[in-house]
Amino acid sequence: MRFYGWTIAVTSVVIYFFTNGMAIFVPQNLFPRFMETFGITAAEVSRTMAITFAVSGIMAPFVGAAIDRFGVVRVIRTGLLVLGVTFSLYPMARGLTDLYVLHVSVAVGLILSGLMPNVVLLSRWFVARRGAVVGILVAGSSLAGAILPIAISPLVNNPDYGWRYGLAALAGAFW
Repeated sequence: MRFYGWTIAVTSVVIYFFTNGMAIFVPQNLFPRFMETFGITAAEVSRTMAITFAVSGIMAPFVGAAIDRFGVVRVIRTGLLVLGVTFSLYPMARGLTDLYVLHVSVAVGLILSGLMPNVVLLSRWFVARRGAVVGILVAGSSLAGAILPIAISPLVNNPDYGWRYGLAALAGAFW
């Protein structure tokens, strides 16, 4: 019988790379651009991440129950769909209220397809190397924080394009 655990692990790392990278690291790097575009303060734009973390924290126990009831793969797929739509809409934001609404949606997608469900999934496939494979998973998030903001910086810093094009490019890569 063939073992598909490593295929599952690579898939989980790619998922976690994009979910965490685009939900947590990319927006924070774009805060100065949001402040310029929307004429908002650092405190106002920083609240977007507080919304993301608060909603994710509140939802975590319910998502854990959903994993038990519906299965981890369905939950991850739902989260990826929510994030794909949200990331596609993000470049169309018109102001602070839009950013706040988008980050509620980002939180929902993140908790449905981020760390928790991927750890549950990998824990079902790995016993002897569980710690190592979860460590590899978590490394995906750090790599995303190092790679994704730099990957879109040529678009973001180009006056002909800007942050909207950068986020649109990442949304395309996410899909």
